[in-house]
Amino acid sequence: MLGLLAFLAFVLLTLVGFLLKAFSPVEGSHMERSGSVIMDVGVLSLVVLNCFIVLPALALFAWKRMFMIWQHI
Repeated sequence: MLGLLAFLAFVLLTLVGFLLKAFSPVEGSHMERSGSVIMDVGVLSLVVLNCFIVLPALALFAWKRMFMIWQHI
C-alpha cells in the first residue's frame, strides 16, 4: 500500500513537471528548465522505485507461491 502511494506521488510529480514544461511562455525560460528538472526527477524516482521496491516485492511474492506449491507436491 505504501509503495502504491509513493508510485502515485512520483507520477503526479512527473505530470506537474510536464505541465510546467509544456505551458512555459518562452522556450529556454526558467519555468521550462524547472519543468524539465522536475519531470526528470519524477521519472528517475519511478525507475528507482520499480528497481528497489516493486520488483523485489514481486520476486518475494512469486518465490513464496512457488515454495507453497513445492510443499504440496
